[in-house]
Amino acid sequence: MVQVMVKDDAFNIIIEALSRYKHDPKKFRFDIRSDGLGVSIHKAVTDEIISELTSRLNITHDNAEEIMKSNLKRILDVLSDKILNNQNPSDEVGRIILDRIYNEELRYKYLLASTAIAPIINDIDIVSINKSTDNENNIKSYLLKIKTLNLNGEYSIISIEASKYDLKLLVEMINSTLGGEEL
Repeated sequence: MVQVMVKDDAFNIIIEALSRYKHDPKKFRFDIRSDGLGVSIHKAVTDEIISELTSRLNITHDNAEEIMKSNLKRILDVLSDKILNNQNPSDEVGRIILDRIYNEELRYKYLLASTAIAPIINDIDIVSINKSTDNENNIKSYLLKIKTLNLNGEYSIISIEASKYDLKLLVEMINSTLGGEEL
């Protein structure tokens, strides 16, 4: 009976922490993978959750890691049923998972990946670069890094160096294409 209570408390701690980072894909996100749904959690977030589990539940670090793994599996199972089969959970835990961390973009990405005719964007990052030229002038450029999920289920990273003007042009093209749609 105590084990169930610990798992429920642990679930609440984990779901609360993950929901705080729901809109920060650099710290927490779900990925559509060739073998199903995966999760990416930044080490700092994992450490935060493990620390909170150990202190609030008075358990060891190893136990906290095991509890986190089992709860993440439960979360992935519920989300996989929703994303892959469009199935709503029948229990309270499943409804909490959908309410707190699910978003329609996950299902959209899955449908996109399952009907893809070209690689799908999985992650985007822009890195500022300062370079020196021969005459010691500094120039600034940007490295646009796009991680894609290829049709064969493998990931690739495409890196493109761009000027500030190039990025502005890209933003204008995106805005023009979306026609003012809110993201």
